[in-house]
Amino acid sequence: MIDKSKIKVIIWDVDGTLYQSDPAVGQVFEESRRELLEKYWHRPYDSELKAVFHAFKQKHKSTTKTLAVMTGLDIKDITRYTESKLRVRRRLSRDPKLIKLFTKLKHLHHLVLRNGGRDETLNILKLLGLNQIKVSDRHELGPFLKVWGAVDNFHQTKPHLDVFDRAKLWIYKHLFWQSDQKISHQDINQIAGQVLMVGDKPEVDLKPAKEVGFQTAWAWADPKTVDKPDYVDVCLPTIYDLVKIFNP
Repeated sequence: MIDKSKIKVIIWDVDGTLYQSDPAVGQVFEESRRELLEKYWHRPYDSELKAVFHAFKQKHKSTTKTLAVMTGLDIKDITRYTESKLRVRRRLSRDPKLIKLFTKLKHLHHLVLRNGGRDETLNILKLLGLNQIKVSDRHELGPFLKVWGAVDNFHQTKPHLDVFDRAKLWIYKHLFWQSDQKISHQDINQIAGQVLMVGDKPEVDLKPAKEVGFQTAWAWADPKTVDKPDYVDVCLPTIYDLVKIFNP
């Protein structure tokens, strides 16, 4: 169960979390996977190659990371290839309910952590209308103090723990630490409980978040129909239900 009294920071996943999956997204990922694997394995994307891909994805969780491992390409190259195709096929529009949600949660610090490139992450947030929320000049976009595209900012993808540790350190340094204070590992870990990670993929977004000490919320998961893993603190039937936790 979430301890809402502690939460000062929310980290948001984007795809499948701030909006439910656009069919075009799945189609592009499938096309990119087929094209890249056929090119670098010099064979059709048949049942055998699909089975190998899925076996590696079980280990790495992230499609981008799995493709990088299997093709030998850098994850940034994989991301640029996929997102150049996504940019022209996304069908997203301004979401008034989402804007209302963030307006009601303006008293908290908001960060974005998306598997992908930073530019496309900013593009998605603008398509959803979140750039229309004005907070302060310190914020990178709308209500978001910091926007991370994990591939560009961390050269890694979720669920790798490096991504979450680096996010935790950034939060400590920029939101909690004072320049005249000593720095200790204990202090860094203590602030982790004041961070809520919100995502739609438990093993990718929430399990590693819990491992670094964050609280966790599973978006678009009806608690009546899903089995909640131990590392998930709360299930949200819709992303808009998050506001009920802070304003019941």
